[in-house]
Amino acid sequence: MGAAKVTPKTMEKILTSMRNSFDVVVVDGDHSYDDISLKILELADTVFLVSTLSVSSLTNVKRLFQKFVGLPFPMREKVKVIINRHQKNSPVSFNDVEDIIGKSIFWQIPNDFSTAISAINQGKTLSQAGSRTELCKSFRELASRFLKSCQVAANWVNASRKKL
Repeated sequence: MGAAKVTPKTMEKILTSMRNSFDVVVVDGDHSYDDISLKILELADTVFLVSTLSVSSLTNVKRLFQKFVGLPFPMREKVKVIINRHQKNSPVSFNDVEDIIGKSIFWQIPNDFSTAISAINQGKTLSQAGSRTELCKSFRELASRFLKSCQVAANWVNASRKKL
């Protein structure tokens, strides 16, 4: 017997259940752009668009961001741009990125291929493979900043509910 087909309604039930059980739910989105992906985007509080500082990657992120903004639910403020594998001497500047995409950069993750590939090859987490590296530090700081923004939003929602 095969697995049941996942529908947007099924995904909504799953994510709602997870939100009721966990403080933060992270969905690593697929490259597809279907009804299930749209439902996930609609339910999301934050959407990370990840790009490198290559023109082709930035062009794809720009197209995707423009699609997101055109959706029938608010997306512009949900989207946060993250630059992955950032190199300080890149010919593409952050100002270029913001001009191309039309959105400011939320975070940058440094390029540390050796730590990343070492973790992958050893079957370890990044923190196990190199907890003191700039790469791990960047991920910890990203998580901290993101969780603080989630807490601020949760505090605002809770305060708003108390006023009702």
